[in-house]
Amino acid sequence: MPTEEQTDSGLMPEKPAEDSGGKDVPDWAKDPVKAYEEVLKTRREAAAERVKRQELEKRVSAAPAKDESQLTELAKRVEQAEKRAAESERKALITSLAAEYKLPAALAARLQGDSEEALRKDAEALAALVPAAPVPPAQMTKPAPNGIAEGETIDQKRARLLGAGAGGVNPITGRG
Repeated sequence: MPTEEQTDSGLMPEKPAEDSGGKDVPDWAKDPVKAYEEVLKTRREAAAERVKRQELEKRVSAAPAKDESQLTELAKRVEQAEKRAAESERKALITSLAAEYKLPAALAARLQGDSEEALRKDAEALAALVPAAPVPPAQMTKPAPNGIAEGETIDQKRARLLGAGAGGVNPITGRG
């Protein structure tokens, strides 16, 4: 039988509860020791439930923070990917405009503007400042002392001298 030190309130009934008809009253209500044990059991269960509830509350409160941090990280990644894509598109546009306006690579890197229109106007302005590339003069072949024109291969000389017909076939030998 528990002593007063074992009880929570320090008081413990000395005699069992009176019978109230017998059928509706549980066994532990008839015996103060059993009643006390039942109270302790209920308190332990309640304490265990409180601990479980507190753990669940911690998980629930931590879950949104974790989800928010993941969402923040994903948003950063998306933003970085969008920046890289925009930069790649801009570089492709600059390369295209440089080729269209026949700008040297050094000037293509200097194109400025935030839109295609602005970049196009800048490319036009730079193209107007750049002189047209000189057309290299056609190379004249002049006979050399050995009879081969400069820049002429042996096959070209053979074709010239022997008069290769259509398709590059020599009319005399029948070979190409």
